[in-house]
Parts: sequence; structure tokens; C-alpha cells
Amino acid sequence: TVLIETGGSISLNKLDPRVVKIMDIKCPGSKMEAKVDFSNIDLLTKKDEVKFVILTVDDYRYAKDIISRYDLISLTNVLMSPVHEQLRSQILADWILADGLDVRLQLQFHKYIWAKDTRKV
Repeated sequence: TVLIETGGSISLNKLDPRVVKIMDIKCPGSKMEAKVDFSNIDLLTKKDEVKFVILTVDDYRYAKDIISRYDLISLTNVLMSPVHEQLRSQILADWILADGLDVRLQLQFHKYIWAKDTRKV
């Protein structure tokens, strides 16, 4: 199984259909949300994933809006990750549970395992 994680700004249309696509949808807290190519959502399948990295409650609301607007939960797997050392995972978990969102909470394990300045992990 091959997984390819993308920032969502480049078209996924040339990827081999056998790969699992993990598309980041950048939230406003990243200051990169304008770069997301939302037409990539049409190329996702049930085996793929969409990931939101959440910094603030505004990012969380933005993610909920995108999830609803594109009906992502019925389309593919949806993950939410708190920004490491900036949003406590319990806070994000509480928001998800309070809203009854059918998403997975994902921690960025590489940030717990390797030092902050470690690259390419």
C-alpha cells in the first residue's frame, strides 16, 4: 500500500488510482488556506483521507464548515490534528465530542518522537 500526503495545492489527477491520498486542507491559522485546490475533493475516494490541522476554535469552525459544505464525512475519512504544543489534544477532542463529529482525532506522533529541529521524518 502506498500513501501520498499532499498539501492540497497541486492537482491529484495524475496520481495512480491505487494510492491512498491524504489531502491536507489548510485552515486559516496556517495562513495557507488560500492555496487549497478544492477541486481535489472530487478525486477522493472512501479509502483516502482529508486532514485538518487545527490551531484555534476558528480553525475548528472552518474545518466543520468545509466538512459540511463538501459532505466530506460521507465521501472519505476525515482527520483532525491539534497543532503540536499550541492546542491541547483534549480541547480538540472535547470540541469533536460535543459536536458529535464522525472524524478521527490524530496526533502528529513524529513531533512527539523526534526533536523539534529534526527534518524529513
